[in-house]
Amino acid sequence: MTKTPVPAWLPADAWNGYCEMRKQKKKPLTAGALVRAINTLERLMQEGEDLELVLNQSEDNAWVGLFKVSDS
Repeated sequence: MTKTPVPAWLPADAWNGYCEMRKQKKKPLTAGALVRAINTLERLMQEGEDLELVLNQSEDNAWVGLFKVSDS
């Protein structure tokens, strides 16, 4: 498997926390899921989302997906 580099624009601590949460849920990122997660984060960043908040929201709620930041 080819290792997919993590872009420098990703907040490292939040990304590592999200990946660790997925491992603990026994749903680690596969190579394909890694590429899709990075693509999703890039799209959310272009839409003006704060990636640290996006990643922390998913980690805090134990969501395996990545979503716009909820106001609630």
